[in-house]
Amino acid sequence: MIDNYKFGELTFNGKKYTEDLVISHGEVSKWDVADHHFPQKEDIAEILEGKPEYLIIGRGSSSSMEISEELREFIQDKGIKFLALPTAAAAQKYNQLWIEQKDVAAFLHLTC
Repeated sequence: MIDNYKFGELTFNGKKYTEDLVISHGEVSKWDVADHHFPQKEDIAEILEGKPEYLIIGRGSSSSMEISEELREFIQDKGIKFLALPTAAAAQKYNQLWIEQKDVAAFLHLTC
């Protein structure tokens, strides 16, 4: 569960992270994305292979990350419920869905 988020830092199950990250099946890894403000299909494709029920993208503290219509359609065409929110709201929504025992994955941009 996400314990805390503030600009540039997220704490998940007591461990602090300072780089953009992916949370899937309760596991955290670094999000290796080519352009942190314009993610592409290949930046999220591997996680989508696991067919989460929900995918949340945290767009940064001021929502600087752009989500293209092509990326939205790519996610929705897979039947995955999709939310793109400022990262603080994305963290809250992730926790809510996790508590409800939903299969949720998240890509979280921790800065702007």
